[in-house]
Amino acid sequence: MGRVSACPRTSGVGWLLVPRESDGARLTSSDAGVLNGFPAGFPWSGSRSRQFLQAANVVAPQVAAALLAEVAG
Repeated sequence: MGRVSACPRTSGVGWLLVPRESDGARLTSSDAGVLNGFPAGFPWSGSRSRQFLQAANVVAPQVAAALLAEVAG
């Protein structure tokens, strides 16, 4: 408790690391993908906004694999 950690959140102009540093470090779509378990070079497509939506609207591959392994027995 009492320690601050950074987490991604969406904003009107892109993803920010919270709490914001004085310069408001911005994430790239590649950064957002890496946070969700994708390789750094994953080929996101579309506009910058669409790339972030793709990265955010997923179940992380590691979580999907663990869930499938549990269900499949």
